[in-house]
Amino acid sequence: MIEILDFAHYSERYAQGGELGPRLLKVKSDIGGPVLHLLQMRPLDEGGTELLWAAELSSSSSDWQAFRGG
Repeated sequence: MIEILDFAHYSERYAQGGELGPRLLKVKSDIGGPVLHLLQMRPLDEGGTELLWAAELSSSSSDWQAFRGG
């Protein structure tokens, strides 16, 4: 099961120039145990999004992983 918990606009004051600010997407997944994925994405002018960073948090361990988009 995958559930989108939130898709919040990044504060406009952090946007640079005419760019839309990055957005934070929180996704909960039960695949392989309860896992929460946090992703920050920036919308592109030509459509689509660019992944800025992401993190994976699991309640089954104290470990967490983070990676940056590119």
